[in-house]
Amino acid sequence: MRKFQVQAILQDDHGNWRVRASNLPETKDFVYEHTDYMFRGEADDFVDFFAYSGPSSGFGGHSFVLNMRDGSQRTLIGPWSGREGLLHQLFPNHPPVVEVLDDDRVVRYVPITVIERLGLTATPVTRFDDEVYYEISS
Repeated sequence: MRKFQVQAILQDDHGNWRVRASNLPETKDFVYEHTDYMFRGEADDFVDFFAYSGPSSGFGGHSFVLNMRDGSQRTLIGPWSGREGLLHQLFPNHPPVVEVLDDDRVVRYVPITVIERLGLTATPVTRFDDEVYYEISS
């Protein structure tokens, strides 16, 4: 059984999609790969990503230690959160992701394959100069 498995995604009274999971991963739980300036990580049913081209003031200049797919670690100082539309462009061989909230209203990302496994639909929507995002519907 996976440690970070999505059990349900439910819509709240405000129209936000909320994730229910066995556990929620932290940065240390993801395994990352990168291309150009984007780092993409996976932890079972969750995806995480950062935009990074060098030390900056993103996240208040906070440092993040990433576990890389090749077994190394990489420290990002002040990365930016990026956008899932860019993630889809830079990692076209991975399933697209959908934004959801956890119980603390923290943004989480799950692959579209998880949405479909739960019997929901994710519809593509174009924003920001031809970037593709996905919206959930039941």
